[in-house]
Amino acid sequence: MTFDEFVIWERALSAREVRLYFTAAVGVQVLLSSTLPWSLMTPTPKPVLPDAYLPVISALSRARGSPRSPGRALGQLQNVSSSLPAQPVSQHSALGLAQSPAVFGSLVHTIGTVMDHLALNLDGTPPPLTLEGSSAVADFTVLKMHPQTLNVSHYRFPSQGQSYISIPSEAFHGKAYITIVGLLYHDMHYFFHSINPVDTKIAEAAAYKGYMISASSHLISLTVEPLPQLSYNLSGSPLITIQLTHRLLPRQYSQALNKSNRVHFYCAFLDYSNGTGVWSDEGCVRESGDLNYSVCLCNHLTNFAILMQVVPLKLTREHQVALSSITYIGCALSILCLMITLLTFAVLSSVSTIRNQRYHIHANLSCAVLLAQVLLLASFQLSPATLPCKILAILLHFFFLSAFAWMLVEGFHLYSVVIKVFGSEESKHLYYYGVGWGCPLVICVISATSSLHSYGESSK
Repeated sequence: MTFDEFVIWERALSAREVRLYFTAAVGVQVLLSSTLPWSLMTPTPKPVLPDAYLPVISALSRARGSPRSPGRALGQLQNVSSSLPAQPVSQHSALGLAQSPAVFGSLVHTIGTVMDHLALNLDGTPPPLTLEGSSAVADFTVLKMHPQTLNVSHYRFPSQGQSYISIPSEAFHGKAYITIVGLLYHDMHYFFHSINPVDTKIAEAAAYKGYMISASSHLISLTVEPLPQLSYNLSGSPLITIQLTHRLLPRQYSQALNKSNRVHFYCAFLDYSNGTGVWSDEGCVRESGDLNYSVCLCNHLTNFAILMQVVPLKLTREHQVALSSITYIGCALSILCLMITLLTFAVLSSVSTIRNQRYHIHANLSCAVLLAQVLLLASFQLSPATLPCKILAILLHFFFLSAFAWMLVEGFHLYSVVIKVFGSEESKHLYYYGVGWGCPLVICVISATSSLHSYGESSK
């Protein structure tokens, strides 16, 4: 999709000019290039357009080429565009405006409005009539039928797939005929990846200020005329059922799997009551779901999507004090016992019976654990992301690796003592030190050289 008639100007447009120009120019262009020819691209039989479509299609076809395009919106567009300069803005500015969530929110509203306008022109056409298709942009349907022709308990759009909107047939009682317009956007949700919770009408999300929201499912829209008779109470019936499969990016999926984060999913829609698209959850509730999908119940129809917000878990003050106390007391007892162990080895070092490799292995293991515990206590006093904190993190990595390496050495030594009774102990002395201290040193040097920024960070 191009925005050449929208953003390639030297000066910035006012909010009113952007809305008028975008609605008339871009909205018409998208429908001409994407929506109307979709039925020609599908393998389904080509429907015969009724005469009621001809004035609308003719007006849309002349919108870009004729200075006398019908419609008040196109007349306003002509007045606005005639005063705009022809010089283009920079590519960076144009790209930033084209990728604005507000722009794509207006685009969703524009496409839905024009599709509804097409459906209204079916008034003079006897039902049933169906126009449907699919492309890389979206799946769509325009349907006019008698409610009595529904042979199932629910009307569903789209008819296949794991993402759909379902309306119970009892909501159509008393209707002579109904007109349904449905749109399932394939990739539009990618442009709603950074939504400020303060700018939404979702009270639960706004409570977590600073944690951005992103659309995690397809956008789906359904309009029914006349309006279906739905329950105002979300615990009653009938209600709209919306099931949407989550479309998480790898980064979002890893954040959701992180046990230190709390993941919130909201059943939301674009609310245009104030003139601009604002995400809201009024009249909708998430009934069930997991990390892969969500099922929502709503008492109205519009553009729906599942929004995701990842919030790090925060411990209460009582839990923080309890964990800190356990850490300090446990490390202090461990350090005390390790010092007693090393002191015992030093006192008994004059006894020849402990001057063997087992003595050296136990002494080195105790030393590695002792230094690691001391550095761990010292690390609590340093600020994250500082140079001393990074150095201390590297040392902690080294000494904890050394502790595990010396455990491995002791396993090898016990194997050699039990299985291979005869042999020179001095011949393996150098190898043991190489495994206990040398291997962890090599690993830490490689790790610190390749990813120094990952040490000493509070989020790691």
